[in-house]
Amino acid sequence: MATLKHDIFLATSFSGHVDEATGEVHADFRKRIEDILVLLRNDGDFTVYCAIEADGWKVSQQAPGVSMANNFLHIDACPVFVALVDSVGSDGRGVEVEYAHMQNKQVLLATGPGERLGWVMKELVALDMVEHVIYVEPGELMNAISQKIDLGQ
Repeated sequence: MATLKHDIFLATSFSGHVDEATGEVHADFRKRIEDILVLLRNDGDFTVYCAIEADGWKVSQQAPGVSMANNFLHIDACPVFVALVDSVGSDGRGVEVEYAHMQNKQVLLATGPGERLGWVMKELVALDMVEHVIYVEPGELMNAISQKIDLGQ
């Protein structure tokens, strides 16, 4: 059987991970996200859309509502939505999680080392509206996503 390829929207919180003077994503955060993207695309054979990557690793010059509407179009095109949840709060990521759920996407919340879900995200998991995966290394995240994705079989 041929390997199935899935489209994933990878949501990150990045506004708290940027240089306020330049709007550019901090190098360590960018590297962490790039490592995850490389694994998902190369080893996982997934196609992945990540807004901050598409914006050139800096905060978009568009109004937030325009950027959010653009993200909604990309969420609509992807059957799987993965949100990387970290200690940096993100209104946008929260809105995207709920939007993806309301569009009947498979929604995974991923927490890395030392991170945890906030109260609202915990409630979404408890209500079986979304799934939670925990990882230490990017490879573990890729494996968890591969195991959780509904292959339609």
